[in-house]
Amino acid sequence: MIKKELVFKFFEENPQSLNDINENENYKE
Repeated sequence: MIKKELVFKFFEENPQSLNDINENENYKE
């Protein structure tokens, strides 16, 4: 499996994680 496919699969199962990552990116700056 390609890494990208794993990431898509992960976000399909955990859509909320996308929001968490975006918040973390904003917090870093």
